[in-house]
Amino acid sequence: MKNPAAEQFFKDKVTEVMNASHANIHLKRACKLWLDAVGTDKEEEMSKKLIARLEGDVLPMDELIWLLNLPGAKAHFGEEMVKAFLKEAEERSAKGEQWCFCDACAPGRQILDRKDELV
Repeated sequence: MKNPAAEQFFKDKVTEVMNASHANIHLKRACKLWLDAVGTDKEEEMSKKLIARLEGDVLPMDELIWLLNLPGAKAHFGEEMVKAFLKEAEERSAKGEQWCFCDACAPGRQILDRKDELV
């Protein structure tokens, strides 16, 4: 990457996603592989893979609400967390927000918003 400020932005956001409690293992791995590839001949390839993974994992708000309403959501995430997340998701959706706000999706969306700078 030729722009040092952009490179630092992406390193920070990718690290944030990788360390997020809500990031799945596949997303965490994509983040780690990208971070390891920065500055190497693998950077472009890993950037494309990271973008593809983020595009599949960053949830639109309507999918988040659907997921939280599934019968197994409370068993998987815990009743209190589902209740709180669902309330916040519905409030944000009513305000027009379109993307999940969890600790993985929020920085993931920021990366996707600038993905053209990665490749």
